Amino acid sequence: MTINILYFGLVAEAIQCSQEKLVFNNTTSVKEIKKILVDKHNVLEKLSYQIAVDQKLASDNQILTTASEIAILPPFSGG
Repeated sequence: MTINILYFGLVAEAIQCSQEKLVFNNTTSVKEIKKILVDKHNVLEKLSYQIAVDQKLASDNQILTTASEIAILPPFSGG
């Protein structure tokens, strides 16, 4: 299973990457993706960010599919 990861704003700047693909042998969850990304990009451990799956904020236990689009979003404020 291949999942496309998109990085935005300060997160993209911190890891110097705007997108990448990750390959998995089995189904995976958002929680597992977070661990893999922190292992790969240590700076994420120090950043605050949210994960969206298919343009909706995701919970840690959400299961991903090959069609899932993952976005790593920096903190944002509204008005």
